[in-house]
Amino acid sequence: MILLGSQAVFSQKYLNTEMPEIEMEWKDHSFFSEKTLMENISEIAEFSVFSKIIRDNNLEELLEKTSMFTIFVFEDTAFSSLSEKEQKELLQNRNLMRKTIPHLMVPGRIDLHGLKKEAEKHGGSFSLLTLNKENLKVEVQNEEIYLTDSEGRKAPIHSGDFYHKKGIFHIIDTLVFP
Repeated sequence: MILLGSQAVFSQKYLNTEMPEIEMEWKDHSFFSEKTLMENISEIAEFSVFSKIIRDNNLEELLEKTSMFTIFVFEDTAFSSLSEKEQKELLQNRNLMRKTIPHLMVPGRIDLHGLKKEAEKHGGSFSLLTLNKENLKVEVQNEEIYLTDSEGRKAPIHSGDFYHKKGIFHIIDTLVFP
């Protein structure tokens, strides 16, 4: 069970460790449930910044030690609205970058259907409690699912339900921060 602000959402746990491998396609890439998150995304150009943040801030251990998690992975295009100077300053802010990845992670495996149903059940939005113990708001507007951070920045979840060895990931193309 996951505590979402003051609400509880039940996340899925693997009942059987002998599950068949699931392969999902996105653009021209394949993601496999038997691979780790980093094995799935590290060689894909669209996730080079996300992968670099994980490597440069020694966050691979966090991914390995967390038993089951859902993570929102941003594409490199999330930085396109920033100038080169702003991008460089942001990526050099190690304190913020170390906090950003856990802010995009929640315990358990929550698929898009679960996110949408929980939001609908609570009038269109609810909050997820992230691994860094901060709230990340989930909203449904016009059948689209968005993440909203404490500063009001919104990131649409444009693709999702991609399995990795320790859970599931969804793809966003806008930055949200702790």
